[in-house]
Amino acid sequence: MDISSIFEAPNLSEKVKLIITPLAPLSMVSEIPGSYYISEKKPSKFHLSGLLENILGWHISNEDRLSIQKEIKKVYLKQYKIKDYKNAVSNSGYIPLLYHLFDIKLVMAPTPMHYDDIWKKAFRRADAIVHPNGTPNIDFDLIKVKRSLKRKEDKPLQIDEKEMEILFKSNLGKFPYYYTTVSKREYLKFEGVIQISLEMQKGIYNLLVESIEENNLVYLGTNDGWTDVKIEML
Repeated sequence: MDISSIFEAPNLSEKVKLIITPLAPLSMVSEIPGSYYISEKKPSKFHLSGLLENILGWHISNEDRLSIQKEIKKVYLKQYKIKDYKNAVSNSGYIPLLYHLFDIKLVMAPTPMHYDDIWKKAFRRADAIVHPNGTPNIDFDLIKVKRSLKRKEDKPLQIDEKEMEILFKSNLGKFPYYYTTVSKREYLKFEGVIQISLEMQKGIYNLLVESIEENNLVYLGTNDGWTDVKIEML
C-alpha cells in the first residue's frame, strides 16, 4: 500500500473529471440522526474521499488514520512550512486521508428518484441488555438456558431483563459480536452518470489512474451503493 503521496505538498495542479455511474441506489448521508437518515443529493467531499480511498484500497483503522494525520501535520510544517493543515473528521466519525489533496469545483448529476427503505445498523455493547435483545442468534448451548430463565411478571412471554443481562455478561463469546437495529433511510436512484470536476494533487491522481485499471467498481455512501468509476484529465 503506497500512501507516500499524502505527505507530498498539497499542490492541486491537476484538473480532473470524475465520472461516476451508479449501479445501485445511493444513500449519501452527512449527518447521523436518530431515526431517519436523509441523503445528500450530490456526494460531499467526505463521500468522495471515501470513494477514492476505496479505489486505492486504503482500508485503514481509525487509530492508524489519526497517527497518519499527526505525521502529515509534522511533515507539512517541517518540509513545506505549512502551518494551517487541519485534521478532517466527518460528523459520522470518518477520518479521511485525502481530504486536503483535492477540491470539488463542479458537480453535475441527473435528478434522482427518491424513496425510503429500512436500513440495519450494527452496534456492540458489552454492558447492556440492548445487545442480547438486538440479536435473535445465540450459541446453541445457550438455547435451553435462555428458555429456562425467569419471565416478566406482567409479560410472561418475555424473559426478565435482569436475568437476560446476567446471562449475556457471563457468556459474551456466545452472542454475536454485533447486534442490529433498523432505521428509516433515504435512497436515491440515478439514471445516468454523475460528473464531478476536481482539482487534485498530481501524486494522488497518478495513484488513482493506476488503481482504477484494476478496481473501478467501488461503493459510495454505503457499502451497498455500488458504482462504476472513471477518472480522466480535463
